Amino acid sequence: MDNPDHLRGIFEAVVGPLGVEIFSVTVKPYQGTAHIELLADLPGGGISLDQCAQINRDVRRHLESEGLFGGDYTLSVSSPGLDWPLKSARDFRRVIGQTLEVFHQDPLEDDSAQRVVGVLAGVDEQGVRLENADGDHKLVFEHIQKAVVMI
Repeated sequence: MDNPDHLRGIFEAVVGPLGVEIFSVTVKPYQGTAHIELLADLPGGGISLDQCAQINRDVRRHLESEGLFGGDYTLSVSSPGLDWPLKSARDFRRVIGQTLEVFHQDPLEDDSAQRVVGVLAGVDEQGVRLENADGDHKLVFEHIQKAVVMI
């Protein structure tokens, strides 16, 4: 039982009632034991340590009741953090209202990457909208090369 996609489905069913999203599931063997790493967050970001502990308890209870991994595993639950790569609409929604640095390339304008720094004001399925002193900047996901939260 080390298929992360299968585990992700199981974990999403367990934590769904808490309003939490699963960002990644990794299973790594370590000295004959499975080490499960689960990254989870609230849709708008800001998951607390208490919520991570609750997720850990709920997932552990489920693993044990189903006999998955035969009880021979470790489990860690944490949030994706500010260094999580922003790629999908879901990733960007977590950081609405925060200042981002985005490198994008519009093939119709120029071949060189452009840098925009601004507050993330909106996200839809096509892209993001940043606001800064120069105005609004609508950036399409397929043209975004890299996006990070400014700290």
